[in-house]
Amino acid sequence: MKKILAGALPLLLLALFTACGGSTGTEITVTVENYYGQQTLPRALAVQSGDGEWAYLPPDDQGNYSFFLPAGEKRYGVAVVCGSAMALSNDAFSVVLQLTSDDSTNPRVFCPGRGEFVYAKGAVDASAVTANDWKVYGPFDSATDGSPGSTGNYDNLEVPRLPNQDLVAVAKDLSGEAIAVKVARGVNVDAPFTWDATITATDAVGSGTVAAFTPPGGYSGFYSVQYCTSGGTCIGEDLIGNGDSSGGGFKIVPGSAEGDLYLFETVASAGDAGVSRLELIPAETIGNLSPGLEMAPFAAGYSPAASKRPVFPLNHPYPEITYYYGFYGSGYNFHTFMVSSGWLADNDNYTVPDLSALPGFSGLDLLSGEEVGWMVMAASGLSAADLVGPGPRIWLSPLLVIPSRAGEVLNSAWVSGSFEVP
Repeated sequence: MKKILAGALPLLLLALFTACGGSTGTEITVTVENYYGQQTLPRALAVQSGDGEWAYLPPDDQGNYSFFLPAGEKRYGVAVVCGSAMALSNDAFSVVLQLTSDDSTNPRVFCPGRGEFVYAKGAVDASAVTANDWKVYGPFDSATDGSPGSTGNYDNLEVPRLPNQDLVAVAKDLSGEAIAVKVARGVNVDAPFTWDATITATDAVGSGTVAAFTPPGGYSGFYSVQYCTSGGTCIGEDLIGNGDSSGGGFKIVPGSAEGDLYLFETVASAGDAGVSRLELIPAETIGNLSPGLEMAPFAAGYSPAASKRPVFPLNHPYPEITYYYGFYGSGYNFHTFMVSSGWLADNDNYTVPDLSALPGFSGLDLLSGEEVGWMVMAASGLSAADLVGPGPRIWLSPLLVIPSRAGEVLNSAWVSGSFEVP
């Protein structure tokens, strides 16, 4: 019996592969990466050509997933179930991309979760700047000794096992804001290592201002500023700066290098809806900042059609939408989708695909009576091609990743809510 199944399996996979275009036409090659940018294998992957049936696709010997679109077809889909080691917990995390070959023929899918890492440790001396406290940051982790003071030791800082990693030591004042920042750049990480940071007056931060702005009527306005090194280590708005629509200030990190960025976001929100503008500003040109908002909010009363496979209206009136992004789920069972404007064309609705019959996709359906949270974002500026293309990334959240590229602007409108599955 085992021999029969072993012989039948390759034929079955070949049939599924042929159903997605055979070996002629436009080749689409998919790679899956974790937080660290390391290629990894998901639990399962499926693809779609045009509006055809979804089909399971196995990886090749290099861990890539390739299929062909028939001649004349540009629209396709990729669905991934992230492995439990990559996801936020042992529950399911799925990603669906709906793209065109004009968006990308080599899309990357990003699954939240860690890859290979090592531990860093060391000592911090911030006594020269009279620090009340300090913390050391890696690309996806931070460490301190847990007690206030200008000196101390840290350990168990997780750093990706990759070349060109940056570490950042931040000295903080009594209010928790940064007063000095020291960066160790281009650390080639292969084994556990020690980094000692002595913070001096030359590491003291400067300051800039953020102008006041007027949010839409009935909305509250906010701003935030983060700092990210060229190696991908970011320190957040709690250290660099945030405030409301009346304006305020932010910290400027000394000794910036090419590729360092400030993430400046202007937000207006009311309840479960809002609009924002995110600017990636090169550190070498940073100065005083002026907020701005371009997109209008979603229409009042927006809601998906409640179902085990929800139907999301994708009809924001802004004329230059480049893609829609959304997620839905309950607990730690998350499902995300990204639909490019080219794939959507003139359609106004998107129905979450039924993948439950495919290998590795069972058990992902929502359950009757379950309370499900959801969010939809309409985006402009950054394109779908930017989101899935090559280059370093910034993880804005465990659910959303963007390219780390100076000069980019992401305008967005979002709305969120919940429903009970019928």
